[in-house]
Amino acid sequence: MVNKDIAPDVVLVGGQDTGNGYVKARIAGPGGEDVIDVPSGVSEEVTDRPDRPAEDRTAPSVLDSGFFDILDASIDSPQVAARTRHLYGKAGLSSKAVKSGGYLEFVLEDGSKSHQDLVAVLIHGMFAAKALKDLVARDGQLPQREIVVDVFASIGLPIREYSHERTAFAAGFTGIAQKPVSHVVTINNFETPVSVRLRYRDVKVLAEGESAQYAIMDQGLDTYRAGLDRARQIAEGTEHAELLAEVTAEDLYSATNTVGVDIGAGTVNFPVFVDGSFNSDKSSTLGRGYETMMEAALDGIKSDGKLPNVETRKQLVDLLLTGGTVRRGQYRIASRYAADYMAQFASNVVKDFDRATRGIDLQVGFVYGGGSGPVREQLEVPLVRSALDHTQGDLVMIYLDAGSSRELNREGFVLAARALAYEPFVDRVGAYPEQVAPVFAA
Repeated sequence: MVNKDIAPDVVLVGGQDTGNGYVKARIAGPGGEDVIDVPSGVSEEVTDRPDRPAEDRTAPSVLDSGFFDILDASIDSPQVAARTRHLYGKAGLSSKAVKSGGYLEFVLEDGSKSHQDLVAVLIHGMFAAKALKDLVARDGQLPQREIVVDVFASIGLPIREYSHERTAFAAGFTGIAQKPVSHVVTINNFETPVSVRLRYRDVKVLAEGESAQYAIMDQGLDTYRAGLDRARQIAEGTEHAELLAEVTAEDLYSATNTVGVDIGAGTVNFPVFVDGSFNSDKSSTLGRGYETMMEAALDGIKSDGKLPNVETRKQLVDLLLTGGTVRRGQYRIASRYAADYMAQFASNVVKDFDRATRGIDLQVGFVYGGGSGPVREQLEVPLVRSALDHTQGDLVMIYLDAGSSRELNREGFVLAARALAYEPFVDRVGAYPEQVAPVFAA
């Protein structure tokens, strides 16, 4: 049973986007805000941990040096069946368990996100690590007892799961009013294990893609101006050029009927807003994301032996995302293999977008997500023109900059978490004495 009356040692507010490939989070607490970007997987029952954990006296420096990427923790939670130890981040990815089959990587293609234990493992681990990091930064040493942490969080589900799973998914973290639950994370990085009891005071579940559009709206007019300029370039010489010349960025910013094309690693989401509100009935998910098509390209690369350092789909995706500047030779080879699959993927996205938006009166659309950058050359022009053609020039698509678009869902979750937490903080300020101000100052 959870004692709700025990004052917390730490209060955290954060949003977390768990996707194929990476966990992207922003969590604010008494020590400020941490931006987290770690691999979305863990090694289990790892045998190649250091012979000796870090000495307790080194905790301040260890926790302040990329701790989210070396977290070693076990979890006692109704959401997690196995009581094994988990090695997170880059440490888990480089562990021997990767080759022996002990590495669990979050993968979402046709499966469920809400029913995967690994999702809870990743969420609990990041909040617990942040809590310990902030507490040690404040006190200068490891706590000598279990620490209690109150959490206000926003997380996401694919659109196809959102409608029927969001309530149960949130309740898995919070429990219900008559029976609240807590989750104990034991951090094993130090000589003295530390127990962190997480009490999720409230959890807001958003549809993936929906959250990104909240973040886009928060960016202001500059995003709309740049997108409109690009749409005008693409429409030059077409029947839509004259109409687009009359449209202003302010027109697009004030639009209430919008759609997103959220190109993720495992899925493509089409979130639709009608009259300014997210409409789950009109929204949809394509169960094939950017990384899905890379599997076939990887098979060709492996059979030809062209890139011996590329063994996994994730390595291929990372090369295509970053290799153009640091590994040009390998990048060129990978791009040649991936080109045909990218073109087919782009064609499928355009077709699915046309099908998903048919019969809906839309004014502006946004293209974003971690996969939007690599496929932009094949997708942007066909998608922008198709949207204009199917709406007589009324639907303007804005293809967002790849550098920030992979983080938009996370930023939307952060906005939602802050809104979720603000009212309880104000109403119950007596329960959160000195902890309120640092969280909202972050």
